[in-house]
Amino acid sequence: MMVPVAGLMVACVVTFLAGVLMLILSKGRRRRGGILALGSVGVFLAALIAADFPGADRVAQRSGFESLSDQQAATAAGITDPREWKAKRLEIEAAAAAEAAERLAAEREQAAAAEADRKKAEEALRAQQAKEAEDRRNGVHCLNPSDGSHPEFIRAVKARLRDPDTFQHLETRVIDLDEAGRNIVGMAFRMRDRRSGEMVVGSALGAFSNETCSLLTVEFRE
Repeated sequence: MMVPVAGLMVACVVTFLAGVLMLILSKGRRRRGGILALGSVGVFLAALIAADFPGADRVAQRSGFESLSDQQAATAAGITDPREWKAKRLEIEAAAAAEAAERLAAEREQAAAAEADRKKAEEALRAQQAKEAEDRRNGVHCLNPSDGSHPEFIRAVKARLRDPDTFQHLETRVIDLDEAGRNIVGMAFRMRDRRSGEMVVGSALGAFSNETCSLLTVEFRE
């Protein structure tokens, strides 16, 4: 490796001298001579640096270090003994490896936690969607959220009572969804009996459209 560098340095010297001669002796070639001279100086310095580094590494290796950069690292750490530095370097490398392993383990743990959270969120979403589908099937979207009644069903039943002001809703239950898309619904309520005048429990059966929520049938007689 040294022979090509040495040859390059010799070529730089020759090129530099040629450039200087052109600057001195040829007015028409002064610009070219200046370029040659300056360029050869730059290449010479680069070759000089390239030639010096391998030698510096060998000097550091003779001192017991792996390379010049290794010796410089030891010096920066305040250590001049190559054996002491080797032990310290191994300690530093082991600590760095342990830190990298801990960081990798932490990253894997975070990734696993994120994946678990993602799956949990997906499961919660599926459960919510399933509940919404079940509620839809049961006609919950058609019922009053405050008491679970079907408003149109109540109006239809009250319209058949002799004393509608005595009507008291007790409970409404959606019994089934048939193939025609109708929710069968039953309702329990209190009303005043027309004969005894006492409050009694009555019931009614009906059906409403699951799609439009409109009441379709009512089966009740006072």
